[in-house]
Amino acid sequence: MSIHQHMPHPFVLAESWMMFCPECSQKMRIIMAAPAQNGRETRTYECVYGHREWMSVALP
Repeated sequence: MSIHQHMPHPFVLAESWMMFCPECSQKMRIIMAAPAQNGRETRTYECVYGHREWMSVALP
């Protein structure tokens, strides 16, 4: 059984700053961060193969 079946998000979090692509398991990096409403930020992540994911996070 893979770890993806246990995770509620499409990302696999290894540490608070490191994510892995659910399609190819490569490290993902932030390529864009845009302000959102109510103290949140929308971040776009990309792996070396060009797969992209985005998530909205609360700013500290």
